[in-house]
Amino acid sequence: MIQIQADRTAITVSDGSRILRTAPWDCRIILPDGRVSRFSDAVCASEPLKNGIGAGVKQRWSGFPEIPALELECRIYAENATGDIIFELIPIHDAEIEEILWPAPFENPKADAYTVLPLMQGALVPNYTKQTFPDAWDIIPGYTEYRHSCSRSMYMSFFGQYDGEGGSMTILETRYDAAMTVQSGEGQPVLCAARWRESLGMIRYPRRLRVKCFAPGADYNDMAQAYRAYVDAQGELITLKQKAAKNPKVKELIGKPIVHTHIWYHTQPDSDAYDKDHPEKNDRRQSFDAVGEKLRRLKDHGLMDAVVHLDGWGRRGYDNQHPDYLPPAEDLGGWDGMKRLANTCHKLGYFFGTHDQYRDYFYDADTFDESYAVHNRDGGVSSHAIWMGGKQTFLCATQAPYYVRRNFGEIKAHDIHLDNTYLDVFSCVELDECYSPEHPMTREQCAEYRMKCFDLVSSDGILVQSEEGIDWAFPGLIFVHHAPFAPSNCPGPEKSAGIPIPLLEMVYHDCLITPYTPSGDNLLFGWLTGGATYIDEDADAETIAECNARTAWQKQVQMRKIIHHELIDGNPCRQKVSFEGGFTAEIDLDHQCWTVSGPRK
Repeated sequence: MIQIQADRTAITVSDGSRILRTAPWDCRIILPDGRVSRFSDAVCASEPLKNGIGAGVKQRWSGFPEIPALELECRIYAENATGDIIFELIPIHDAEIEEILWPAPFENPKADAYTVLPLMQGALVPNYTKQTFPDAWDIIPGYTEYRHSCSRSMYMSFFGQYDGEGGSMTILETRYDAAMTVQSGEGQPVLCAARWRESLGMIRYPRRLRVKCFAPGADYNDMAQAYRAYVDAQGELITLKQKAAKNPKVKELIGKPIVHTHIWYHTQPDSDAYDKDHPEKNDRRQSFDAVGEKLRRLKDHGLMDAVVHLDGWGRRGYDNQHPDYLPPAEDLGGWDGMKRLANTCHKLGYFFGTHDQYRDYFYDADTFDESYAVHNRDGGVSSHAIWMGGKQTFLCATQAPYYVRRNFGEIKAHDIHLDNTYLDVFSCVELDECYSPEHPMTREQCAEYRMKCFDLVSSDGILVQSEEGIDWAFPGLIFVHHAPFAPSNCPGPEKSAGIPIPLLEMVYHDCLITPYTPSGDNLLFGWLTGGATYIDEDADAETIAECNARTAWQKQVQMRKIIHHELIDGNPCRQKVSFEGGFTAEIDLDHQCWTVSGPRK
């Protein structure tokens, strides 16, 4: 029988064989102006909780010094049906907040403990690591990457910890306004905790997380399978076989390498990327017909299958004037040239697809109207000029489906048949919320509008791709651009945050196609997971032969689940994956080598 004890400072969970205790960590509320209101300063009234769902403890918190109107009910109970521990934070009397950090993280001071983090593709973090994991990453200069759920810094909405005596994982059930914080450093155990973000400035609705406990011998493999089962129970685990039943092109896509090519890269003078010292570098172009010639050479050299990803085909090239980028670049072939390129692809047996974008909202777009941008809490809009097109803000996702319908309709009206399209950044950047009174939008609604864009495109038989492997988007996607490992944030020889493992693939391998670049560690991880591959538009016959070997392996395993991953002899540089059906892959990152095998016939 599970016992739960909770007081003002700690929560303890015991199932008779293992005890979980929260760390001595002061839970707190961050206010919009940066002030902090701590649970330890508030009034707490506790009482037992028992109902038809489970049993545990109920706490009523009030009298927060900085926010006297706020009243919260916190419920911690063991769910009868599953034995999972449920944590619920319920606003009885709401207030303006920035975020709430509750509950405190469970602690595990053992030297052999590992923390499992969905940092991008995934990582294992050994206890007492020297690495630190700050809550803000400066991955792109001028951008702050916060560890939000449903963003590139948290591909899946769970984290966990295990040692030789078992472990636990935390699933953020109310994921859209959630985040996580990770504390680590030499001489201290790793702590990982949930953060609850405001939703249009308030708490607004109950927040909920689920803790699953694991018996001795369990590790990150068990957590990956438990999360897969959880997603499946929510109706969100849609396999490639299921997607292929709706669109047979899904099966044809498997084994096609991706040729990432372009028509026009043009940088505006007001862009941060503009090269004043070398102005000739600000404009690179090739015609639609020139791209067609390169594709014919690839076919002549032995590339029998491919999927084309075409950048910069719009009226002023890549990352310019969205969402009003039509007609295609007129000086480089226009509508007729684009149609010839599409027809060339289809004659070669290649898929033809375009890069597209419905979040970046450029000030010099024909129909730009700032009132349709994402509005911040203060009523203003954000802007920057990082990308080639110059000054931009962000289009509210409530408006995006209208532009998708308009633009794809016009492409179709010109008799250009797309096999695939890439809706940029939707499965990369965090979900937006918009405070405009004309089109208010929560983060969850933002996800729904982005998914509507995916559905509008796929309803016409077009395979949908977006940027990275964030799992809220997977029901609407067939493939992504990549799903890389998180970069390290500390000096030294470390390449990745923690020990890189293909955690995302362990959950979703048979649900989504993930390409890998054919060089360095990425090449090896592509072999390990049987992912898709990229190939250069100018590849020679030898490179194509190597590419064909990788695509043959992908065809064998892409629709198979990963059933186990291991660090061979505990060495992070030697990894092995086992797929259902008896297929295996091993890599050695130190020696840059790999082996793959299938069942004996």
